[in-house]
Formats: sequence, C-alpha cells, structure tokens
Amino acid sequence: MNTKVYIDPACNILYASFYIKGLRKLYGYKNIIFSSKPFKGLHYDNENFLLAFVINDKKYIIDPADFNTLQYLDFVEWADLYGKVNYNINNIPQKYIDKIIPIGANLIFETSDTTFGVEICEDLWATIPPSSSLALQGAEIIFNMSADNEGIGKNNYLCSLISQQSARCIAGYVFSSCGFGESTTDVVFAGNGFIYENGSLLAHSERFSMKEQLIISEIDVERIRAERRINTTFAANQANLGDKKAVSIATEFVNSKELTLTRKFNSHPFVPQGWPSSGPADISARFRRKAHSR
Repeated sequence: MNTKVYIDPACNILYASFYIKGLRKLYGYKNIIFSSKPFKGLHYDNENFLLAFVINDKKYIIDPADFNTLQYLDFVEWADLYGKVNYNINNIPQKYIDKIIPIGANLIFETSDTTFGVEICEDLWATIPPSSSLALQGAEIIFNMSADNEGIGKNNYLCSLISQQSARCIAGYVFSSCGFGESTTDVVFAGNGFIYENGSLLAHSERFSMKEQLIISEIDVERIRAERRINTTFAANQANLGDKKAVSIATEFVNSKELTLTRKFNSHPFVPQGWPSSGPADISARFRRKAHSR
C-alpha cells in the first residue's frame, strides 16, 4: 500500500516548494495530498513560513525561521517531530527536547575516518559562508550541492571562490552543480563539478557535457589535520565561534567498491618544475651554463 503524505494547503507553498519536491521524490507525485482536515487549529501569519505535513498519522513541522529560540509554540505542541533551523539546545524548553530535530547548515557529520559538513549553493557566496564555521568546528571536507547557473566570466570567478574557501578553511571542498541537460530558456548550467584540497584543484568535470559524469579523487585528511595543527591563525579563529555550536551527527562511510588511488604525487616536490632531477651535478652544470652565457 502506498504511503500518503498530507500537506497543509494554508502554508506558503512557494517558500516550501523545495521541501514539497523532496516529499514528492520520496513518496511519489500521486501520494502527495493537499488537505486542511488534519491541520485544524493551526494558524499562519504573514511571517510564518512553516510547513506542516502528516505521514502515517505522524505530524511533522519544518521551521526554516533563523531564530535559535522557538517562535511558534502552538505548532510545536501540535507536532510529533519539529525540524528546526539554527538549532540551539540551550534555548529549547526541556519538555520539547525530544521532538526537536536539527535541520539546516549548522550540522557536522562524523564518520570513523573523517568529519564533513554541507552547505547549499549560494552559501559559498556569502560574506561568511557556513563552511567557515563548520571547518572551525572540525569539518575536514565541505560538500556543496548547487544550482549555480552560467554567466560571462563566472566560471573563473567560481573556481577562484572555491579555491580560496578551501584554502581559508584548510579543508577539502567538493562542489557539484546542475547538469547541462537541466538548462532552460532562462538559465544555462554547465554541469560543474570540482574537488579542491586546501586551495589546490584535484579534479574537475567537463563543462557542457551532455553525458553523465563522475569525477573521483582522494582528499588527504591527515594532511589537512597536520596543516591545521601548525596554523596558529586557524586555531585563534575558533574563539570567534561564540555560542553557535554545530550539531554533531554520527554516521558511517560505506565504500562498496575496491579503493583505487587516482592522485599522483611529485617525486621531487622541492625541485622547481623544468629543472633536471638526476642529481646536484646537473643543477650545477645548468648554473655554470647560465653564468657563461652572461
């Protein structure tokens, strides 16, 4: 039997469209029903962008308001589970603790191998991106799922932005945008995919490709940890976090395929490119030739 999802039609449909699209993808288009019957007693105002829905008689609320306190207690009382952006457990009354679920950018996911955070699209373009806070709280890799459209000269700017942010955060940065086939008459997508590590590009996709692409590389998290330990500026900035603590979520990394390393490392990292690498005698000979030519 198909699971029916009931959504309150009194909510701000335009603002909640992203969440509704996700419910449609999970449960099927035909199983999404807009009906006011399960939501009697809920009252919205012009500044209320909450989304209320019911699945299997369980009542859910998504609250995207950027307040670290509960603003809509009647919705909290009604719900069985209440998704809250900008979650701060210290500002939540004890009787509601069990029903509050953190959502938003202030989440850190911990695995046995690494710790990562997620930001969405224009978060990267913000004055202080969420990834800055996440990195200071331990995130070693940042993922960004984006719908970043193309513009004249924008690709170079985007690459510079990702490179700088991964360098500032001393972190890996994985960026994935909409595919070329998702372009419309209004916007064009190039299917950008980038993997950066501490400012260096490791892998990138082919732009405007009509085929599906998968880019693979390895991020050296042990190197990232070592860089952070010796970078005094990074450690000093942790004092600027204030009380905005990220919520840690324990998860597992599942690797279903045999791991094959794709990165190549320079066997002579301290020798300038283009110089002979067979020994000091060759380097001395080059200097002599340059001196003689002068």
